[in-house]
Amino acid sequence: MKCNGRNIPSLTRRELLRVGGVSLVGGYLNAFRPFNVRAEQKVQPMGTARQVLFINIDGGMSQIDTLDAKEGPWTPSYFNIRSFPNDLKLPTGIMPNLPGVLDKITVVRGDVRDFATSHPAAPVLVVEVSLSSLAFDREHKGSLYARAGRPEYWIVNLVDRVLEVRRQPAPEPTAPYGWDYAFVDVLGPSEHAGVLGAPAIQIPVADLLP
Repeated sequence: MKCNGRNIPSLTRRELLRVGGVSLVGGYLNAFRPFNVRAEQKVQPMGTARQVLFINIDGGMSQIDTLDAKEGPWTPSYFNIRSFPNDLKLPTGIMPNLPGVLDKITVVRGDVRDFATSHPAAPVLVVEVSLSSLAFDREHKGSLYARAGRPEYWIVNLVDRVLEVRRQPAPEPTAPYGWDYAFVDVLGPSEHAGVLGAPAIQIPVADLLP
């Protein structure tokens, strides 16, 4: 391909025939290919990624992204969708490690556009699941979260099978980081816990315990 004096690309007759011929042949190839070939191809997850970045484009979010997978005739069997407490459905076939990190998920207030340039830094609820680390989670992490101004901190106490709810961060000179929670409530398996950031929601404590 050459350019003329006005820097406009021009094709020779041979180049025009070559490009036109390829385009013409390509237009008829689909007639020899079964429909929905790519749609029916199954993804083979490699399972090597440690972190996954979800990118939500304009419009409705994928029901997989919202952790509320919908099952139907269209659902591939390898999704292996399973139900968890609080009506949560996860595609364990393509996200096998997700159920194991649910205790590390925090609830933040805002829209996806609020975090376009930075990660969420102000969770309204922090949850720790504690067994061998119970004393550390109570004293050190509690003081650290209070100092950071986190309004609510829950400890799912697997030792005593209770939920410890901590609220109202306040200065406390005897705490490891100089702050602690002024309000502490302990809820048993038969009780429900409300969330400050979503007061209409009542979570059965039994659903948080194994």
